[in-house]
Amino acid sequence: MKKSLESQTSSLWGRFGPPIVVWCLSWLVVAGALQRQGQPIFSADSYARADSGHYLSIARDGYRLYPCQCQIDGLSEGWCGTVGWFPLYSYLLRGGPYLGLTLEQWGCLLTQTFRLGFLGLLWSMLHEVAWGRRVWLLSFVGFFPGGIYHHAIFPISLLIFLHCLAMHYALKGNGGWCALFGGLAAMSYSTGFVFSAPLALWIGSDPNRPLARRLYDWLLPVAAIWLGFAGVLALMYVEVGRWDAFFLVQEKYGHQLTWPLRTWEAYFRTVTEVPAQDNPWFWGMVQTVLIGGGMVSCI
Repeated sequence: MKKSLESQTSSLWGRFGPPIVVWCLSWLVVAGALQRQGQPIFSADSYARADSGHYLSIARDGYRLYPCQCQIDGLSEGWCGTVGWFPLYSYLLRGGPYLGLTLEQWGCLLTQTFRLGFLGLLWSMLHEVAWGRRVWLLSFVGFFPGGIYHHAIFPISLLIFLHCLAMHYALKGNGGWCALFGGLAAMSYSTGFVFSAPLALWIGSDPNRPLARRLYDWLLPVAAIWLGFAGVLALMYVEVGRWDAFFLVQEKYGHQLTWPLRTWEAYFRTVTEVPAQDNPWFWGMVQTVLIGGGMVSCI
């Protein structure tokens, strides 16, 4: 009886302990940074940064699109509003008031729930990996350089959780559930559709699946992801009357397809020409180097 209880306890710790520990420690790092900045650790407002305001606004008022006004937006040209941001996270935020919570408080709880779910699912998916390597992979992801928005009122934790679920079911050969979670991910963040490319490459190159099955498992998730993206554009059309609303708002930020090496060249040139203390690009380069080194160590 005693040995059975000890065995169950050990099994529970092995399944749930490491993700919970990494989740707690990573939050303590964020809490320490907040305290260093003199911000309250347990205030939901401390986790609302930058674009958080857009997602909260969508949750309160739905989508808006209007010509930019200098006195309100700081811009005199182009289009402004909230249609530059995807809706799934904001729609989930709307559940907060029904539970007696503010949108900000509920957003913090949602973010941390999705983050813990992602870490737990990743740990489970790595069950065949050696223990030490498994812990290192989980730790690298848990303390990902630049991963501060995984803790903010922001849809990144939701996006990664949904992508991980989609990959989990893709590994199991369940194209239906993979398609569902891939499509939801595409509705949560503007770059969610990019997941369709590596997913399609992985499924299409799997030699263990018959060709007909491979085509089905490839087509269904990829179609669902792009339908999710198209569904968001359709929703914006219903709310503001423009199919291209998302692109109108994003245009003023200069987002466009570009050759990656050109971006790297700009990085290096700026880092070498401007002192680090005055250079916001410097820490971006440090982050990139840390991510690259960490990814190499995970191979």
